[in-house]
Amino acid sequence: MSTAQSQAGRLRWPSTPRPTARGVVLVGVVAFLLAYALLPLLTLKPAYGSDLTPPKVIADVPLRDAASGAPVSFSSARGRTLLVFFAYRRCPVVCPAILAKLARAYRQAGEPGGVRVSVVNVDPSDSPAEFARYVQRFHPAFQAWQADAPALARVASEFYLLVREGTTQPIDHTATVNVIDPQGRWRRLYSDSFLRTAEYAHDLRAFSYGRY
Repeated sequence: MSTAQSQAGRLRWPSTPRPTARGVVLVGVVAFLLAYALLPLLTLKPAYGSDLTPPKVIADVPLRDAASGAPVSFSSARGRTLLVFFAYRRCPVVCPAILAKLARAYRQAGEPGGVRVSVVNVDPSDSPAEFARYVQRFHPAFQAWQADAPALARVASEFYLLVREGTTQPIDHTATVNVIDPQGRWRRLYSDSFLRTAEYAHDLRAFSYGRY
């Protein structure tokens, strides 16, 4: 037998280390904790409001950004979830109450980047700049949209809203929060102004994960 063959015969390949019982337990504990942490995200879904099935595709209506004057539309917001609310600056009680609640819920949900709140002015005669400042006092990320009278009539029709001259306040209008998914479909409706902040925040988190 040659020297090389003799040395090869003495070589031993390193054996694969066998997992110890302690290592197996540690891996199991880590896997359990990870699954426990992810479970709420995997099961998260909206729990409040009304599910609109089948969803309606919202038609494009030409609107303007109240702060910049730039044209905006529902299609220009595709790729993000929109919470669309209709309000006006002189609204005495309901509009500011719902906007304040949405702002608190948005912060409580962690201000998800894939979700935007867009507020459409139901008072075409109002100053767009003043309306934008009004909306952004609730949250600087909220978008203020302005519509002229014909556009407002069209967008109100899309969402089946009542908008008319008020009797006990300047304007009467339907105070619903409407959820539009990234494909421009109307997926959810909140008509209960008594919904709690935490309940809005829960559903905002679900929307940020694409659950409607």
